[in-house]
Amino acid sequence: MITKSQVETRSSIIEQYDDEILKIARKQGVEMEIEDLDEIASVYKELLQNKQPKLLVILDEECNSDMSFMEKMGNSERQLLKKAEALVVSSLGKRLEANFYIRRYKPNYPVAVFNNEEEGLAWLQSID
Repeated sequence: MITKSQVETRSSIIEQYDDEILKIARKQGVEMEIEDLDEIASVYKELLQNKQPKLLVILDEECNSDMSFMEKMGNSERQLLKKAEALVVSSLGKRLEANFYIRRYKPNYPVAVFNNEEEGLAWLQSID
């Protein structure tokens, strides 16, 4: 898929694929902080002109999340911002962490875990 635009934040690279789908990947060597979530959200609001995005989130092995970070990701305000979320994991540990997040915060939008970007992207494209 061709990238329409790309924005770098302190912690992430956000690529816009179409009018709804954004890929979010953490920059190598950068530790995600709670404040980064607000910066990322403001970028996708701007890119999509306040439409709810379908997110392809890349969770690499070095991407660590503590409970406060997960709580911020799972809060009801942030859930209203998203249409769907495909979590791409690189290991069993990340899959367990992603599944814990889904079970604990029960997002009110479709969320699924994938082993690669192609599967996650295809799933996002199938959601209306």
